[in-house]
Amino acid sequence: PFTSDTSTAFDIATRFLAGLRVLPAPVAQSDAQAIAAAARAGDPTAAYRLGAMYERGRGVEADAGEAERWY
Repeated sequence: PFTSDTSTAFDIATRFLAGLRVLPAPVAQSDAQAIAAAARAGDPTAAYRLGAMYERGRGVEADAGEAERWY
């Protein structure tokens, strides 16, 4: 990975995902993994983002139960 710091990885992934609102594209698996790592480390913003990803099926398989868990 480009960094082992989950906060930095989350920041980079979030900035990348924010750009996707303008140019739709699939979420890269590495970005989803960075957000998931930050969520597991206790970052509440990452947990919310991961919940949204599970709800919409962006970067991960859509899963209502996982979305609820992370929200």
